[in-house]
Amino acid sequence: MSSMSATHCAIENCRTTILNKPPGVSFHPCPTTNEMRKRWLRLLKNKCTMLDWYKSQICSKHFEPKFFDSQRRLKENAVPTIFAPTLPKLAVGKSVKPQNKHMKLDTLQLPQNKLVAKNPPKLTLNKKGLVTKSYENESHCDPPRTRIDRLLNKLTQAELTANIKNSMSKLKEPADLDAFVTDDLKCTPDAPKEAVLWLMVKKQEHLNNRLMDLVVQTKKHVEILQNNSEEAKVAKRENEHTIESLRYVVKCLQEKHATLEEQIEILTSVESR
Repeated sequence: MSSMSATHCAIENCRTTILNKPPGVSFHPCPTTNEMRKRWLRLLKNKCTMLDWYKSQICSKHFEPKFFDSQRRLKENAVPTIFAPTLPKLAVGKSVKPQNKHMKLDTLQLPQNKLVAKNPPKLTLNKKGLVTKSYENESHCDPPRTRIDRLLNKLTQAELTANIKNSMSKLKEPADLDAFVTDDLKCTPDAPKEAVLWLMVKKQEHLNNRLMDLVVQTKKHVEILQNNSEEAKVAKRENEHTIESLRYVVKCLQEKHATLEEQIEILTSVESR
């Protein structure tokens, strides 16, 4: 009797014990086969603080009626699928999601000096006998080879764009540029160097404008996809929570119905006497 008095349901939020269980509720041990244990583990990994395959028991509240035979015995393929709804837990860490849906993606970019390694570091022993860490996917940027490359590498994109616009404003377009440009956007052999240079600048400017338009469109598409994905995840969680709550309500109603049937049988037997 002492071992029976300690019997309780292994589900974390379930308060059912052998002492307070309502009529019709029974306790069932864990499965013995590896296949069924894997199925149970997938369903109970977030529902039990501790699960002992040999000692833990789960009450019948967490099994659907289809998993019981005519004698109220648990079938071999039975798995617990009914759980009481739980309140969502607040995340402790800070979120990096935008505060509103219209926040630009630029505000979520990581600093350039922060490198993220996908694989764990490898420990290597150097000549001095010290253990050092190295990453397989660590980003390596080749140093600029010339002085001009080093100076350009120090400028931000905004500074570089402003510098180009300032330089172009000082250049003057040749008055007869069209006369030196063919239909396939090439300069004629007698075109002066100013015309060749200006045509090259115009091509680069047109290409930059196209690329910037493409970047803006891509960012808009990414924002739309992120918003749709987040809304779909929230809707899925709400639906799962609703289904779980309804299953629990149905299970409680079935237990009350079973209790009423037992009481009717008792009253009928008493009256027949």
